[in-house]
Amino acid sequence: MGKDPEIQANKKIKIDELTPFEVPLGAFECEACKAVTFRLVRTAEDVSENIEGFHPEFCHQIFGEEEIVYGYKGLKVNVYLHCVSMQALVDIQFAEKMPPPLRAGMGGGRAPDDIEGLLKEALPSGFTTHRKDFLAILDRLQACPPQLPSQATLLAQGAEGETEWSVASLSLEKSSEMKNLAERLQPLVLFFIDGGSFIDTEDPKWDLHVLLVKDAQGQTSLAGFCTVYRFYGYPESIRLRISQVIVLPPYQRHGHCSRLIESVYSQARMPAGGVLDVTMEEPTDVLRRVRDRVELRGLLANPLFSQAAAAAVTAGATETPPKRAMQVPEQVSHNARSDLKMCKGQLARCWEFLLYREINKQKLGREESGALERMIKQRLTASRRSEENRAKGKCIKKTEEGFVMMKISKMAVGKSETGAEEKEDVYETTAHRLSKEEDSGDAKGEDGEEMTGPTVEDEFKQVMEHLQYLSGWLAA
Repeated sequence: MGKDPEIQANKKIKIDELTPFEVPLGAFECEACKAVTFRLVRTAEDVSENIEGFHPEFCHQIFGEEEIVYGYKGLKVNVYLHCVSMQALVDIQFAEKMPPPLRAGMGGGRAPDDIEGLLKEALPSGFTTHRKDFLAILDRLQACPPQLPSQATLLAQGAEGETEWSVASLSLEKSSEMKNLAERLQPLVLFFIDGGSFIDTEDPKWDLHVLLVKDAQGQTSLAGFCTVYRFYGYPESIRLRISQVIVLPPYQRHGHCSRLIESVYSQARMPAGGVLDVTMEEPTDVLRRVRDRVELRGLLANPLFSQAAAAAVTAGATETPPKRAMQVPEQVSHNARSDLKMCKGQLARCWEFLLYREINKQKLGREESGALERMIKQRLTASRRSEENRAKGKCIKKTEEGFVMMKISKMAVGKSETGAEEKEDVYETTAHRLSKEEDSGDAKGEDGEEMTGPTVEDEFKQVMEHLQYLSGWLAA
């Protein structure tokens, strides 16, 4: 359906006077991410479009892949959220809604989107569309401000200028208030994490970490949160997996994301926690950078790690081949996991930076930097082959002789402390080992076909750029 030039030229003609096939395409379409505005409020006086708001980053899980709201002109969807409890008012306004006579000629008779119905699916914890009811909620919360449950654990606190901040956590199973708050926070995942999904708040293994800020007037607001899952770690440990991390736009660029991640490591290091390490579920590039900075601060705070990196680089300068001398020492791996709760994969990334830093500090030559580059490429190749072969029932393991392809031969079943069955992969070594071709980044699939997607060389360039970024961050 094209646009009629004569109709476009005649600005006095009203849409409702046109035939169905004369309506310009897109006249009743709005960009969802621009139409939706979140506004954090505390009092009845705040419930106004004069209060500064922020737009979502994603709307495709609510309004479809193209993120278009159909059937409206001049659409505004204001979502007012109480700044602590996250209870919501949805106020939908529009200049014009597509008249019924035009629907048959546009979109094959498609009716305007049911905005309220779509938002009810996205906000299952509920909201009100009645301003009077929401104002009553605000008055009640103003008279009795919400507080964290007494069982919550304070993990960190500090100040930035006149603003105080704190991070606390609590298992959802221990508090109905915390569970209800987690349910009201979950819709933000759809709007601010690409492809994000809700957690199961009925699962007792979920923890919620909340970051609160208090301004100079003593007013408290919720600035961000993260969810953490406690799952089994062989043989008798717990592994913490960071699932969702969100800092609300008004509070971004103040270091709060780092504080949320650091709070998880603080939880992991508690003496009675029995935590093996901390992992992260599919982090974005930005979140991975923040995590690297958090863990590097922990490594650099202990001179033993820097000394070990310096010794490895020195050994690499005198031993042949230098690459093997620059691998993560067993003692470093043990200390990083036991003291800092770093998982092995993340330690490998941070260890590469420590080596990179020492090579630059000692102003060593091409042989040492080349050894580091080959080690990085080997890690990237092994990671890629693991992903490619996991679905084929294979996995890559690191041994004293290098990386070895292993075949999953059976599943051994053990018991956790809760009595639930837990499975640990048992691998049978095959004769296949990573070849020099793979080590150089020219990896092929099982049948010799070239792997698709970004090459190891592309990933290697990104790693080197990231190492340079970390160097700049540390220097600053």
